[in-house]
Amino acid sequence: MSLTDLAATTRISKTMLQYLEQDRYDEYTADVFIRGHLRCFAQEVDLDPDEVIRAYERQTGQASGSAPEDVAA
Repeated sequence: MSLTDLAATTRISKTMLQYLEQDRYDEYTADVFIRGHLRCFAQEVDLDPDEVIRAYERQTGQASGSAPEDVAA
């Protein structure tokens, strides 16, 4: 499936899908958007959304419910 096709079916812009594909999470304004896009992407390509989120958390050290480090609480 191409990024163009995936963008059409998920309604996530091609640019944002490219950021996900390249692990460029700093391009997102909030962790909630990353998680939502990851879940939507995972469902569309028949992956377990929870496992994709766990992989994201392992890769980034970003636990569920925690604020991004560069955002002041």
